[in-house]
Amino acid sequence: MRIARRRAGFSLLEVLLAVTLLAMITSAILGGLHLGKRAWETGRDYESVGEVEEAANAIAAILSRASSVAVASGDEGQPAAFRGRGDDVRLVTIYEGGGSWAGLMLTEIGLSGRDLSIWTKVFRADGWRSSARGLPVKALTGVETFQLSYFGSPNPEAPPRWTNSWNDQHAAPQLVAVKLVALRNRKRIDVSFTVAIRQRPD
Repeated sequence: MRIARRRAGFSLLEVLLAVTLLAMITSAILGGLHLGKRAWETGRDYESVGEVEEAANAIAAILSRASSVAVASGDEGQPAAFRGRGDDVRLVTIYEGGGSWAGLMLTEIGLSGRDLSIWTKVFRADGWRSSARGLPVKALTGVETFQLSYFGSPNPEAPPRWTNSWNDQHAAPQLVAVKLVALRNRKRIDVSFTVAIRQRPD
């Protein structure tokens, strides 16, 4: 009597079970990879936002240290050492250099290509009208928009208003609005802000 021997191999049930287990393992691995990619992208986005916000805070700090010193001119009045245009600003800031040195700095903020830069040098009244800039520092790269507007009274008799330029006025503007937008990872990061400017004491 011959006994039928089972042929070597897998049954259909075993194959289906193996495929199901393989699909579950693959799904778990892909899910982990997707989660890791999302976490990496989120971290990169946070880092990008932090970089742009840090530059905005640095610009705001410079503007808040503005000093409304007067610049001698041939006219009857002495205009404030503050010149603002739609895409750059030149002002005198107070530098509190710790224990080593303190004084006034001539500071400019503006675009150099697509980079936001800051130029500084020691302030001298006779050099205010010179176009020579100080030492440059790159504050932020990949800037899409850098626009400035100024709020104040252009002369003592006029009411305050917003304007796109501020040049040779009797005082510094009361407020400076900065629209700052940078491109990071194909995303626009808008960190626009407004700064109050210290006014000349009466």
